[in-house]
Amino acid sequence: PNVMTYSTLLTKVRTEGEGRAIFAEMSKDGITPNVVTYNALLTKVNTLNECRAIFADMRSDGIVPNVVSYTTLLDKVRTLDEGRAIFTDMRNDKVRPDDFAYNTLLAKAQTLEEARAILDDMRNDKIKPDVVTYSTLLDKVKTLDEGRTILADMRNNSIKPEVYAYTTLLNKTQTLGEARAILGDMRNDKVKPDVVTYTTLLNKTKTLEE
Repeated sequence: PNVMTYSTLLTKVRTEGEGRAIFAEMSKDGITPNVVTYNALLTKVNTLNECRAIFADMRSDGIVPNVVSYTTLLDKVRTLDEGRAIFTDMRNDKVRPDDFAYNTLLAKAQTLEEARAILDDMRNDKIKPDVVTYSTLLDKVKTLDEGRTILADMRNNSIKPEVYAYTTLLNKTQTLGEARAILGDMRNDKVKPDVVTYTTLLNKTKTLEE
């Protein structure tokens, strides 16, 4: 077996303990783990502290974490401050965040203002926001007007809203008229409503006739 064999084997295990057992077998075989191997192990842990312990092991083996390593670490954080601290570590390691890393950080924002600040950072890093970025932004809005502004930004960036984006926006409406207008926008964009869309629309009705 070689390092690729063991890295593939690691993707099949369910727990960190099982993963560590494979690492022990690698060591017996005189095979040094690489960043792919460690990244596979990182996916088996549940907490930020467990991830940081694996990061320490990586560094002991002379392995520099890559963007996949850091994005997995970001997935374990609970607060935006923790996420921003990880971004600082990334930059110190000269690891450039990608759109997936930024979208993972964006999910940690609690307010639209925080999310927009992250969006500005993405653009400063010359990383183009994608549909996931904007859908996550929509999760942070409190009003329909804020949501419509984000949808306009999407279109200005040649990104077509998906059904999730529209359904999220539907949740911000106060009246059936507003909701029907969004349904009309969906149809104009050739976005097919799903069962969640119609359920959300039904929740805006007040009478059986509506």
